[in-house]
Amino acid sequence: MLEDEIIINRSVVVMGNPLSPPIIYPKAGDSLRAFRVVAGGFLDLRFVRLRQGAAVARGRFGVELPPEPEEDDDPDGTGEEGKEAVDLTNKHMIYEVRGACVLFDVGALGGTFQGVVFTSLENSAQDMKDAILAMRTRVGIRVYGGMLFMIAGNVQLLNCHFFETGLKEPFTDTLIIGGDI
Repeated sequence: MLEDEIIINRSVVVMGNPLSPPIIYPKAGDSLRAFRVVAGGFLDLRFVRLRQGAAVARGRFGVELPPEPEEDDDPDGTGEEGKEAVDLTNKHMIYEVRGACVLFDVGALGGTFQGVVFTSLENSAQDMKDAILAMRTRVGIRVYGGMLFMIAGNVQLLNCHFFETGLKEPFTDTLIIGGDI
């Protein structure tokens, strides 16, 4: 388990075991992805399993959520003047995923992946309940390159597999560009 994403700024080889590939995954809810390849970096992954990282919660339409009003915003002491009710429920949220396993940033040279298995988050009964609730609250979801997100560089995939499990939310505000890559 990774506490934070690993920044790759040079050529790096990560070699697992082809018979029993180790699982590399970000700490649940804390890290966005396992690897970020930055300028000058090249990632060579062999025979590992990568699990998807967490999504970032943002305000809808890229607008940051307004802070809750403070007590001193009440000029006449009535408790009502100068305050606007702020509803911070999920309907104002967008959950955004950009390269949940690996992100190739500006200036990255690219990578080679051999025998890598990309998997989505582990799904529990609570995850399924949350997905059903998301249909009611109309949580927005944006996915850009679900497992790999390429801003720069070239990547080669050899004998790699992508597995995603989960309940699809038909009545949510969902946009997926790039699917897995």
